[in-house]
Amino acid sequence: MSTSKLGVSTHVSKKFLDETVRLRSRINFLKTQNEGYDESQKLANETKDAKTRMEDARKSQLDTVQTIINQEMVRMDDFIYDGKQYAPEIKFSDAKNGNPKYTFGCDWNSGTGENYKNLIIFDLSVFKTTALPFIVHDSLIFKNIADLPIDKIMQLYMNSGKQVFISFDKHKAFTEYTAKTVYDTRVIELHSDGGELFGWSWAKKTENESGEVPSEDDEK
Repeated sequence: MSTSKLGVSTHVSKKFLDETVRLRSRINFLKTQNEGYDESQKLANETKDAKTRMEDARKSQLDTVQTIINQEMVRMDDFIYDGKQYAPEIKFSDAKNGNPKYTFGCDWNSGTGENYKNLIIFDLSVFKTTALPFIVHDSLIFKNIADLPIDKIMQLYMNSGKQVFISFDKHKAFTEYTAKTVYDTRVIELHSDGGELFGWSWAKKTENESGEVPSEDDEK
């Protein structure tokens, strides 16, 4: 091994150089891995934070929607029952799979009439607080609700300022106010014996007592 004037070796063995290169290469490889791991951890943390923020935002939105609907249902229920009855509630929560779920109604009263009334109040609350242009209610949901609540529901319909379509059977069986409201705002009125939608009943047989099929002139 030769030395310089300063006493420093100027000759290094190949083995030493090879080992130096190998170790440097290893160091660079591990450094790259560490940097990749750090970036991976950083990305994972950012993803987790983004997911948490998204879930918090969703929960906040659901809480806001829940509050708005429940407050409106309380106002409508108080109008119908003069503040003497509990209003239904809707509650949003997260299921085990992470998807939102909800419960709705009155735990203290699950009768058929109560459930139908609650459905009407919920629909009207969403109707009032959103851009929903119209709602449709079938006659079935009115049949198990008492007369006085029906009167108040009719007033809510009339005061909604939007289009409400209902089908109503035997309107004269209800109070005078409801009967008059339904009659005065009717668009289509159907009845038997020629007052059907197409002028005849699909349920009736087309053959007369003699078993003959009536002609077109007979049908007219």
